[in-house]
Amino acid sequence: MSVSVSDWESLRAEAATALESAFAFIEKHGDELARLRTQVFLQAAPPGQAVDAVAAGQRADGSFPGSGPLLAEALGYETPVSLAPPEVTGTLFALGALADLKALHHPAVEGAVSFLAARQAEDGGWGTAPDDEDRIFLTGMLGGFLGRTRIVRPAVLDGAGRFLEAHWSPERIEGGRWSRITAFTHFFTNVHHELSDEALQWCGRELERGFRTGRFEAVAVARTLIDCDAAALPGFGVPPDELLAALLRQQGGDGGFAELAAGGPTARVAPSLDAVVAILALSAAL
Repeated sequence: MSVSVSDWESLRAEAATALESAFAFIEKHGDELARLRTQVFLQAAPPGQAVDAVAAGQRADGSFPGSGPLLAEALGYETPVSLAPPEVTGTLFALGALADLKALHHPAVEGAVSFLAARQAEDGGWGTAPDDEDRIFLTGMLGGFLGRTRIVRPAVLDGAGRFLEAHWSPERIEGGRWSRITAFTHFFTNVHHELSDEALQWCGRELERGFRTGRFEAVAVARTLIDCDAAALPGFGVPPDELLAALLRQQGGDGGFAELAAGGPTARVAPSLDAVVAILALSAAL
């Protein structure tokens, strides 16, 4: 479903109403940082205030505190990170927050890059869990953010690329989890690799298939695009207006998103924050 130009203003008006409702939901159920980030996205607070709040949690070794389950709630959508070291998942969350705030140039990022380089395993991946699923997600997401910083040593990205190449196959993402598709897409979008073209075509098609079959909610699909800092992906044929319309239809009556998420309203704050970022990005792309 693609709306005509004459319908764009109506869709934008609906988006503006949705943003107000989502803002109210996050204000009610979110923690201080979630509320502040939302205020920045809706231009109700200066960006530097949220950036400084994220950076304030950095430790002397460059890492950020966190926990696997907390990160799973923060990123949502089937993220298999409960076994990952908390200081690594916390750093991933911080990089994601800074990326959303367009602040991957912040001085705190340099410390995070150094910390992650020191914690990279010999096989190029991150994490110590025996489950490859856990390490694929962590490595793809961290590698993608590091590639976006432009200050990481090439050897770090080369190692991550070797790890992901060793675990890549079309069968792994065909009909697979959102986390697999997003991890490979994030890395191969932001890091040049000989597998990039092939992998992105496969991932784009599977992301669209998941969206059209209802396996992935619109906010999860939009989160993948946001992480890749892209309005479109190779192989992904869903236009911005269609994705935006689907996203707006999935908003709950209370203003929040991901109504079926386990854990009550607090577990829905992160997807709702993602939805705010997505609505703004997709509206701008119309």
